[in-house]
Amino acid sequence: MKFIDDLHSTVPTQCEKEFLLEIVEQSFQLPSNADVLMLGVGLGAEAIIVNKFADSPNIVIVDAFIFSFLMEKCLPYTSVHNIENNEENLEFFLKMYNVDAEIINIKLNETSDDKRIFKEWDFIYCDIATNRFNGYDKLFYSLIRKLLPLLKPNGMIFGRNYYPRRNVESDKPKMTLLVRNIAAELGCTLIHGNHINDKSCHWILKK
Repeated sequence: MKFIDDLHSTVPTQCEKEFLLEIVEQSFQLPSNADVLMLGVGLGAEAIIVNKFADSPNIVIVDAFIFSFLMEKCLPYTSVHNIENNEENLEFFLKMYNVDAEIINIKLNETSDDKRIFKEWDFIYCDIATNRFNGYDKLFYSLIRKLLPLLKPNGMIFGRNYYPRRNVESDKPKMTLLVRNIAAELGCTLIHGNHINDKSCHWILKK
């Protein structure tokens, strides 16, 4: 898709094009004026897609802008730009693509209860907590436990870094294991991609 090709070459992102296309697919299925929460979108590629392909979504972006994009190219699909991952640059790219979104710049933790975040949503994008970093597994579990009950009918939590063909006990990052564990704990529906080769897939949690 030309839009995704152009976006991927313009906005710094660590997401594969295949994953961004999956966001396109999910955006088409959202109801009109959907309430969308996006946890951790870096410089905005994922939010730009939802705004483009969903029907008049109400987008709220939450990020603490901890991790910088000033890094060496470490993956073959990584768009590398000498640009810092901060709120100012996020606003720059959102404006470039005419995205009107509320940005909440806070660092979430296990006790967070901000009413702007913990309310009903149609779609929640969650890429703010993986255990690539110490303690982020606990944050992930805490967020899902709080957010899943707040989903509207047919709502979903959507994320990445799911490897259905790996030994999840040795997988790093262990997002695959975290998602399976929380789905089993909460008794919710888990849907995931299933690439033929060993590639990262999307995951979806529904009530």
